[in-house]
Amino acid sequence: MSEQDYYLISVPGKGDFGLHHGKQLLTAFTYDDWFSSRGRATLADGQTLEIRPRNMWWSHFDVVRNDVVVGDITFNWKGQVIVTLQTASGEQQGFKLKSQGIRGTRFVLENEAQEQVLTLDLAFKWNKLNYEYHVQLAPGFPFSETTELLLFACGYATNLYMTMLLTAVL
Repeated sequence: MSEQDYYLISVPGKGDFGLHHGKQLLTAFTYDDWFSSRGRATLADGQTLEIRPRNMWWSHFDVVRNDVVVGDITFNWKGQVIVTLQTASGEQQGFKLKSQGIRGTRFVLENEAQEQVLTLDLAFKWNKLNYEYHVQLAPGFPFSETTELLLFACGYATNLYMTMLLTAVL
């Protein structure tokens, strides 16, 4: 494992997931209830994170830190997820999360310059009935407060993406 390796690991049940660095749990994202699209986490620095729906179609979501909207998650018609976050310096950064592969087992996040920022590779654990995303940050992409928000936004988006994909199949 390198310093750039992180994991998003689900908790069997209602979809909650934790951000891990190696075997160490950094923090967990918890949904309000079983069918909720609203959830929250306490970040490593003690700040609160909430992701909540902005509309009834589940296509736009607000990313809220300490009761202030600092970004959004939007699903577009191309099957991509657009994540916009405000950095600590107030700058807006945009990212595009794209599914790769037939079954959506790999996601790639690109910045506005279309440079790869991170990858999420899915491993479903049948014996535990949960999933793990191995998250690998691109070389030179530092782990920061914004990266932590970005990882939770990606975890939330991939959860919702996989739920919508499964719902469409059933």
